[in-house]
Amino acid sequence: TVRAVVEAIAGELNAGRSANLAFASAGQFAPHILAMIESGDKAQRLPFVFSEISKSIEEEKKTRSAVLNALAYPGFLILLMAVALGIITFGLVPAIEPVFSNSGKANPTVIDAFVSFRWFLANAWPWAVMSMAVCSGALLIKTFRKQVFAAIHAANSRLPILGNIIMANRLARYLASLGMLLEHHAPMTQSLKAAAGSVSNALLQKKLLESSNDLAAGTKLPQAIEKTELFDERTVALVAIGYEAGKLPNALKKSAELIKVANRRRIERMVSVLTPALTIFMGLVIGGLVVSVMTALL
Repeated sequence: TVRAVVEAIAGELNAGRSANLAFASAGQFAPHILAMIESGDKAQRLPFVFSEISKSIEEEKKTRSAVLNALAYPGFLILLMAVALGIITFGLVPAIEPVFSNSGKANPTVIDAFVSFRWFLANAWPWAVMSMAVCSGALLIKTFRKQVFAAIHAANSRLPILGNIIMANRLARYLASLGMLLEHHAPMTQSLKAAAGSVSNALLQKKLLESSNDLAAGTKLPQAIEKTELFDERTVALVAIGYEAGKLPNALKKSAELIKVANRRRIERMVSVLTPALTIFMGLVIGGLVVSVMTALL
């Protein structure tokens, strides 16, 4: 519980441990947050740092809430469509099928498609359950856990449209975290590693960590970021301008904000297209079924 975590942190602080180590012992905070606390502790600016962390968490919650609200209605339509398809597949089609078999007429193509779909659902569920059991077992085995998560991360990054939205959200979090860390005078290499820790995708995290290696080899930050091939030209240019002007933290946070704005617009466009598309698809399925049945009977 939250109270237990707070009491554990308070106990560590009373025992004389630093703020960073006290929060790290709780095991509830991301690496970039711990790095910010450490840098704030060294600079004696912990109240300001905690305020910034709180604002960042609240902003992420608002963004997540906005995304969920935007997807609520399309999600409801998808649920209704699934229910309608289930009723057609397991209720309407079995009732219509004997009409054709008794009259000696061949089933319309749409009816055959639903029959095949019903057979698949009725016979494929054991394999689906078995696959889920194998994946769950692999997650419990430490040896395979990393491989399973890597496969999941690789899959969701390749999702059409949604993959780009998820990727942009993670990159925005990385830039915002890096900007806040540098703003509080954390070392560059440490900041890059901590900011990469704020990204949940293992493959993406690996690419971002390469920039810290490039930086250690003498590459400037804008070139190191560009080398990852994860950021668009506008973001790289803005970071380069901030780097040359000595206002890198501001440039990084501004880049993160621009990515978030673009991502919100992308979500709005997706929702505006998805809602009528689902409605039209459902209409075509039901209309196609009615037309094919009536045509075959007449």
